[in-house]
Amino acid sequence: MRRPRLSRAWESRRARLQPGLWRQHLRTPHNPSPIRRSTKALLPSELGWPAVRILLAEDSPTNQMVIRAMLQNTGYRVDVVSNGLEALEALQRLPYDLVLMDVFMPEMDGVTATRKLRERFDREHLPVVALTANAMQGDEERFLAAGMNEHLTKPLERAALLRALHRWLEPTMTPSPAPSQPSEELHNA
Repeated sequence: MRRPRLSRAWESRRARLQPGLWRQHLRTPHNPSPIRRSTKALLPSELGWPAVRILLAEDSPTNQMVIRAMLQNTGYRVDVVSNGLEALEALQRLPYDLVLMDVFMPEMDGVTATRKLRERFDREHLPVVALTANAMQGDEERFLAAGMNEHLTKPLERAALLRALHRWLEPTMTPSPAPSQPSEELHNA
């Protein structure tokens, strides 16, 4: 007995999900990896930024590993803590350029931790990017009201993560223009 033929849409979806075919598609010379092409100019090493230190507050060991892997070889230095209390302690010990904060964590959640850290740091000097798997309607307003700068939904895409980091770090990493030098005529006068 013959199996019925699947629709073309289903066959293309199935082909995209087969790892071997997908890797082969990414390797073709006419289609360089879209992730590499879109994020290369966003890496601190490519932009000439000094070492950028990021604090990742995430309770899931799997998510910690995935996010660290996404940021590996990018010029970002990532320190990991497992809850909001540990994040506040880490911020007292070392200066960080940005915090990636999971919203739902044990002991102290990300919203409460952000409210507490906003008592010491403003939004411009220490951006906080919320990470959540459950973004419901109204959550974005709640995160912004707590002092978070932006939120990203899990599962994270590497390109979206790098764009968010660049968006919040660029103003602090871009050197300010050098003060203008007085002309020699003023010195000689």
